[in-house]
Amino acid sequence: MLKLLHDALRRRDVYAVCSDKWADPRVQLIEPLLWVRERDTVLTALGLPADPAEHLADLADLPDGAFRQVGEGLAGNDAARISGGKLSPARLEAAPHPEGFAAIHDAVAGMLPRIDYPELILEVNARTGFLDAMPHISGSQAHRDDLDLSLAALLVAQSCNIGLTPVAKPGIAALAALITKRGLAARDQPW
Repeated sequence: MLKLLHDALRRRDVYAVCSDKWADPRVQLIEPLLWVRERDTVLTALGLPADPAEHLADLADLPDGAFRQVGEGLAGNDAARISGGKLSPARLEAAPHPEGFAAIHDAVAGMLPRIDYPELILEVNARTGFLDAMPHISGSQAHRDDLDLSLAALLVAQSCNIGLTPVAKPGIAALAALITKRGLAARDQPW
């Protein structure tokens, strides 16, 4: 029901009263009699011509002009080229570090504790319970006692872009499930 309501709001079949985003835009129009009286003042204040066709024609020319400007400048641009019908920007070189960067970097690194990323996720979950906000796809509230460990492993795998193999561990049920569900082998060092 909520999905259908949201779809109707997006199609503007249904309007929400007192909403900026989902309200009926016609409600905010000036009354016709007031518009006739205030038209010249409003158009002058906005810098718009009386004929909307003129303004719309100017707006229609903007994308075309921008497209042509980019196209003309592309041939002499060493930072970008078109390859296989796609725009390929050149790689940027890193800017040099400012003076004193190394000393500040080392000082900050010395102040930060050495932590294990998965342990950080589990500790934050213990304090906030944020993993409880990730329900099962079926909507069921029942879950395994070690679901937080599986979710933490998935977060590590996805956020570090390392895949499931490094976080799977056959000896721990919550992490072994990552192997059996996907048919993976834990050949890398698990965490």
